[in-house]
Amino acid sequence: MKRFLKANMAAVMILFFIFSFSPESNASMLVWNNDNGSTYLDPDGGGSVPCERGLTDALDANEIDYETVYALPDDLSIYEIVFIELGLYCLE
Repeated sequence: MKRFLKANMAAVMILFFIFSFSPESNASMLVWNNDNGSTYLDPDGGGSVPCERGLTDALDANEIDYETVYALPDDLSIYEIVFIELGLYCLE
């Protein structure tokens, strides 16, 4: 649980850093969902949710446009920001 909270806090901090310098930014963004369908149990009672949910919810809440893909495009030069979501991996 602590890792999950740290990971989501990092995503929020990154978004804050990016947009605090240019609040009216129309940067083209890509979310590459490369987690092979990984999910986690939502601590707020939302059941099993996809790992990218925290990132996409933060973008949606701030009315930021983005594109989500499941395969990395050949040409990334059209994007100013690329988020790569790799899911969860635990060693036990």
